[in-house]
Amino acid sequence: MESTRLTTLIWHYMNELEEVRIRTAHEVKYIEKEADVRMQSSRKFWRTTDEKYEVKKRDLKNLMRLEERCHSSMIDIIKVKSAVALEQLNFWTDKYESDKEQIVAELDILKEKRQVGLDRMEVIDFLTKQYLPIVEDHRSASGV
Repeated sequence: MESTRLTTLIWHYMNELEEVRIRTAHEVKYIEKEADVRMQSSRKFWRTTDEKYEVKKRDLKNLMRLEERCHSSMIDIIKVKSAVALEQLNFWTDKYESDKEQIVAELDILKEKRQVGLDRMEVIDFLTKQYLPIVEDHRSASGV
């Protein structure tokens, strides 16, 4: 009886051992499959994330190129406008100088004419003062 019980116990432990071996093999396969699935899922996630960021990066580079073109166009326009403004400034500065010289020359001529007129008026005033008594004597003598 003891041998039967031991035999039964041995068979029982052998069955359990076999079940553990089979279960362990199945668990290993399951764990490997689960790990593969998780890795594939993770790779897929990071690949799509990477692709999204690559698209974003490309879009930002395109936007940056566009902004650079706009900036350089604006700089070119500003340079042209600045050159035109400088040209106009030079033109008007030269015109101011020439007009100023012309007006100063005309003023000098007018001053000379005025001085000549004043000198002539002074001579006429002097002559008038000298000849006025003579004319008054002549008028009184002639009875006019």
